[in-house]
Amino acid sequence: MKYISYILLVLFGMFVLTACDDEKPSKYHEEIVVDGFMWVGQRMQISLTKVIPFDQAYYADSVRITGADVFVTVDGVSYPLTEAISGIEGTYAAADSAPLVTKSKAYDLLVAKDGDSLRAHTTSAAALELTDVFLFNVNTGEIRPDPDTLEYGGDYLQMNWTTDSANYAYAVLIEAMDQSKYGESCDFGNDNGPGSYLFAWASRDISGLLLPWITLCYEGPTRLRAFSCDTVWWNYLGSVQFGSTTNDPESNVIGGKGIFCAVGCDTFDVVVTDTIAD
Repeated sequence: MKYISYILLVLFGMFVLTACDDEKPSKYHEEIVVDGFMWVGQRMQISLTKVIPFDQAYYADSVRITGADVFVTVDGVSYPLTEAISGIEGTYAAADSAPLVTKSKAYDLLVAKDGDSLRAHTTSAAALELTDVFLFNVNTGEIRPDPDTLEYGGDYLQMNWTTDSANYAYAVLIEAMDQSKYGESCDFGNDNGPGSYLFAWASRDISGLLLPWITLCYEGPTRLRAFSCDTVWWNYLGSVQFGSTTNDPESNVIGGKGIFCAVGCDTFDVVVTDTIAD
């Protein structure tokens, strides 16, 4: 879940100060941000952070919300999520005796902290598994199954995955693992992804995706994440603007910001090599 937290902290972890008609800045209001990506087949777990002023430096340790009371209700039973179980400040996890996240189940979140309360609801997607990943080179016609490198300038990447009627949609995110899209070093804090998200595709009824080399516009290790979406994650993707500091994507958290959803995910890693002469 640490890779997804980078997106949320970029999108929700900054509060943009806007101007009124008299050009005086509005008063900053601290809010709780829910990083509530739960994974099908894993234990219930979320993280809590807070928004910060736009002009304030971001440090992962300084935005964690600790000491909250967190509960997730499923099948009429409420399960407490605690920091003691996760072992990480600001991250709340269910006990081993609690049921794992299961497809087509309805989940309700309650967060209470210092008199404030947040609520959210979602219905989980099904697990997803990549069944086939291969490259073909448009210049040579060569097909390479299970590749570990992708040639920038010729290779196309085909990803196929399992489908399920419980899934509302599917999405693919491309993540630069050690550099940003433009080559700068990426260091976004101890708990966040090692790189930046470059692109995202989402569609309702697909079982695979063909990615041309032109979409991978940097050299280095790359991770591709295929998601089975619930409706919340789908709505989020449809409203997000990657790289914009004024982002305000759709949230299902009442009383705060962020997202609470349950999705399936499988990953594929490849090293992009640039063979085009400068």
